[in-house]
Amino acid sequence: DARMIADKLSKYTPRIFPAFIKTVKGETHIHILIKVPSADWPDKELSAILLSLPPNIKIDTSPQSLL
Repeated sequence: DARMIADKLSKYTPRIFPAFIKTVKGETHIHILIKVPSADWPDKELSAILLSLPPNIKIDTSPQSLL
């Protein structure tokens, strides 16, 4: 799933890395980080991609921490 999502987001140079706690309740957690300048947000194309992702994917547009 992470590779497929990263491919969809390739224009935004995604960075993939494991979560600090990799497995929670048997589910593997992976983070994909992209940076978008404030002046470019909201980006209609990026919004469409994010909205097309399955509901089990969590999206945080303003994380308090990257840990």
